[in-house]
Amino acid sequence: MGKAHHRFRDAAAAPREIEDQDLKYVRIPAEEFAVESSDPSGRLAEHFAGKCGPGFGEVRTRMVQELERVRAVRLLYDVRVGLSVSDHRRMAFEYCCSKTSMQWATTLPTSAELEMSNDQFVEIAARCLGLPSPTALERLGQVIAGKHHVRKGQAMEEWVVDAFGDRISSLSIADGYTQRHDVFKWELAWNMRWANMHCEVEVFSLFAGLIAQGPLAAIVATYGKWKRSGMVPDFQIREKGLAELKFIGATPDHYPAKGSLQRRVAPVEKRAAKLQKEYEDKARAVDGPEGKVLAKLRGFGPVKGFVVGVYGEFSEDLLEFVKVVAASKIRRQLKDAQAAASVVVHHIRRKLGIVALKSNADFLLHGLKWCGASGAEAYKGRKVKMWENEQVRNEMNADWYTTFHRSHGHFGGGGCPRPGEGGPDGEL
Repeated sequence: MGKAHHRFRDAAAAPREIEDQDLKYVRIPAEEFAVESSDPSGRLAEHFAGKCGPGFGEVRTRMVQELERVRAVRLLYDVRVGLSVSDHRRMAFEYCCSKTSMQWATTLPTSAELEMSNDQFVEIAARCLGLPSPTALERLGQVIAGKHHVRKGQAMEEWVVDAFGDRISSLSIADGYTQRHDVFKWELAWNMRWANMHCEVEVFSLFAGLIAQGPLAAIVATYGKWKRSGMVPDFQIREKGLAELKFIGATPDHYPAKGSLQRRVAPVEKRAAKLQKEYEDKARAVDGPEGKVLAKLRGFGPVKGFVVGVYGEFSEDLLEFVKVVAASKIRRQLKDAQAAASVVVHHIRRKLGIVALKSNADFLLHGLKWCGASGAEAYKGRKVKMWENEQVRNEMNADWYTTFHRSHGHFGGGGCPRPGEGGPDGEL
């Protein structure tokens, strides 16, 4: 830390230092280090002549790079010394990824996927800048959907809205979690198909052929209309194996990362590292410790962990997979077509980054509508309403098949209405 601390100290002092392999330290007065300086003494140009070549433009570029690097190091030092690990400003500074988390600030709304509503933009900006959520502040202290802390099976105190919306982002409320997950899942799948990659989404029955199914009535009673599948991966990618998509909320289990600065693991990487064991544990629970399900699972290779954090940051597996998608699109190695690769990689990162940030913002906004005095009653009533809608739907289907489809089915007879034929399940 001695050398680093030396740079931190000198970054705030009047003189600036530039480190070089040949000349260990060269002291330059602050006024000569400014970008506008023309280097009247010629010392700086002479020093960098062998490195940058002739011309002041290249020397100035090197000066600007050094100045920005020192400023960045100084900022990092101030943040880590002046702010606690649980401070939201520090967490935003440490966890926001320049490749994905800051796309909201640089992207123009040129398509539907890249557009943001005013509410979404405000929540995204507040999260990435480490500021309180403007929407959550309006409902500060309100009970969240009548939910309670649960300890050892006992309901404890109620969950209430905090200033940053962290508690809402960590709870499973209504269908918000599924919507957040599925919006990003289908956007990633669309990008894979755009890049001519073969993939299957929500791979049901992948392991069902290796699992004893039992009587049909028992399967329906236990697992609904699906077979006993054991595991349902989010993606099966040809020649790339299986992948699982996860979103993590702002819970104390994830944020801030635990441990010393040197040993600290990013929350998204910590969650991604658990997926392989979770899959293997499920396989053992279905088919024993060394059964056929586990053998088939291992045949696909390690399960890739596509994890998205509350700050819009991606796990390393997901960032690397973006490059795989880009290589498939340009049909060559990225290093062999760097110009095209940079455009395609940035395009995919931009779309996925915006969708991830919007999904997190929508999840918070969706949860806030169940907060307050009547939130618990409204949250319970939504299930009753869903059941009533399902009953009406079933009655409409029965009436349709009885009065029309049974007697006037499409050519060939039987089956469900085709698109365009109308009816509750048909497309008008």
